[in-house]
Amino acid sequence: MLSVMGTFAEFERALICEQKATLAREFGISRETLYQYLKIRRPHFSACG
Repeated sequence: MLSVMGTFAEFERALICEQKATLAREFGISRETLYQYLKIRRPHFSACG
């Protein structure tokens, strides 16, 4: 059961990272710039990867 939950969590994290990468592309900025902006806006944000 824990293995299934872990697999789902990894899949969900990959989806979130892909959404952020898409967002960065749409704004014409790097993912690193997006992550820095998110850290300023949300101090507890952790970047993907």
